[in-house]
Amino acid sequence: MARIADQRVALFAKIRLPRLIERYRPVLSRAGEVLWTLQAPYPVEVLRYTPEEYSRKKQELGIVRVASEEGIDLLAGLPTTTEANG
Repeated sequence: MARIADQRVALFAKIRLPRLIERYRPVLSRAGEVLWTLQAPYPVEVLRYTPEEYSRKKQELGIVRVASEEGIDLLAGLPTTTEANG
């Protein structure tokens, strides 16, 4: 049984994982930038999407919808990029 599981993991790592990484690279990159900027002294789960992605995602069932309803917006009340630049 372990041998079958090992083969499945190896196949996933070889074929599926590289495709997933490539597909979600922009999202992963943005999340890394946010985590680096925050340097929070406690565990955080960052959900960072473009406005278009967020509008679409918060309509779906899942963590984005729950976070929209229950999460804390760390940037609430801060000026947007265009407001800050005049």
